[in-house]
Amino acid sequence: MTEAFILGWDQFAGFQPNAAIYWGVGIALGLAVLAFVYRRIGPRRLFQGLREGLRAMLSIMRAILSILGWIIGWDRLSRSQRFMAIYWGIRIALGLGVLAFFFSLLERVSNIPALTLAQLLFTVSIPVVIALVGIRYTQQRAQDDALQGYLDQMSSLLLEEDLRASEEGSEVRTLARARTLTVLGRLNGGYKRVVILFLSEAALVQRVAERNPIIKLSNTQLYEARLEETDLNGADLSEANLDDAWLRKANLSHANLSGASLAVADLEQANLSHANLSEAFLQDANLSKTDLSHANLRKTWLGHAKNLKEANLICAAMQEANLHYADLEGCSLQGVNLSNAGLERAKLKGAHLKGSDLREADLRGADLTDSDLSDTCLAGAKLLPYYSEHAESDLSDVDLSVYDDELSDSTQLENVNLSGADLTEADLRRVNLRDATGWTVKQLTAAKSLEGATMPNGQKYEDWLKSREEENSGSQ
Repeated sequence: MTEAFILGWDQFAGFQPNAAIYWGVGIALGLAVLAFVYRRIGPRRLFQGLREGLRAMLSIMRAILSILGWIIGWDRLSRSQRFMAIYWGIRIALGLGVLAFFFSLLERVSNIPALTLAQLLFTVSIPVVIALVGIRYTQQRAQDDALQGYLDQMSSLLLEEDLRASEEGSEVRTLARARTLTVLGRLNGGYKRVVILFLSEAALVQRVAERNPIIKLSNTQLYEARLEETDLNGADLSEANLDDAWLRKANLSHANLSGASLAVADLEQANLSHANLSEAFLQDANLSKTDLSHANLRKTWLGHAKNLKEANLICAAMQEANLHYADLEGCSLQGVNLSNAGLERAKLKGAHLKGSDLREADLRGADLTDSDLSDTCLAGAKLLPYYSEHAESDLSDVDLSVYDDELSDSTQLENVNLSGADLTEADLRRVNLRDATGWTVKQLTAAKSLEGATMPNGQKYEDWLKSREEENSGSQ
């Protein structure tokens, strides 16, 4: 909360303003109750009640975990399942501990025995619990009926209407897509997985032997769907809602995800090679070890994406991609097209950008220390400070030997990297170029501006110009 206040809402990755409001209201109400009780019973009895509530919470948590371990058997659980069991045990214990604490405080404030208060609460809660159980059962039954009805209808289309052999645009395909969109909009995450698995195993949503998908999943509601390890090769998921979806190890190679929303989605180890993700929204998505090689990421929003530096981005097309504050430290971006990309304040320290295209890219405030920019085009790139004069782009120890058609064949200076950096119209105001290699005076003077820049020899640009003028006048 404090970090969000200091950094600003838009810079605090993963923080949700609505959640902050709920937490703030809850904390304020809790403090108000504690203040009221403090005035009524005094500090000693208040702390005694807190101690009793904490002791009860710990006892309950130990009992719950012991029961879970005895019933389920810890040895049969995976690491993630153990974590979830402990997580829910702590949540239940916290809830019951809070109840015990408030019963203790109410007993001290009202002088009514805690047992009487518990009996009263239990009596009042019985009809509420029955109503909630009834609602839950009704919802579950409705989900089961909807899923069974869909499977029956699709089976009929496959067996009786020969859906697989139907022509593109035929009535049977239109009907199958309409029923799929309808049922996915009604089911929750677990049931959505059953539908997608059925379609995948029936080879209705993938590209098979150069045949386009029979059923397109564009504009579908797949938020919170559990689709790990699902085969969706070549599927059409354009403009689909996949927010918070579980897509670990899923095969989405050659899939069409243009305009799709994948916020907070888990794409760890997913295969998205050659996929079309143009204009997709991947804020806060987990991209750990995700294969994005040769993917189309044009105008894709990747701001605050998690573990992006672990993804495979070789030969990806990232023109006009939004990479504000992206952590790409040490990432391999060789041959990647980043022209017109938004890389403001991106962490590119030690990144491998050899042969990449950074024309007109916005690199204001980016850290490019120790990066390899050989054979890279920076023509027209923005490297001036971001917002303030102190947020400088750091290009110290950077190899700026960028490819240029006119000087690329030069061989007479074989021991010096002079492959011809194309810095035409690049804005290098206040940029740190200390210890840069592969540069020439012609290349640097082709930049739009070098005002206030630190030159490779450590001098400021203005002092560097004076030194050159003195050298030139002395030589005359």
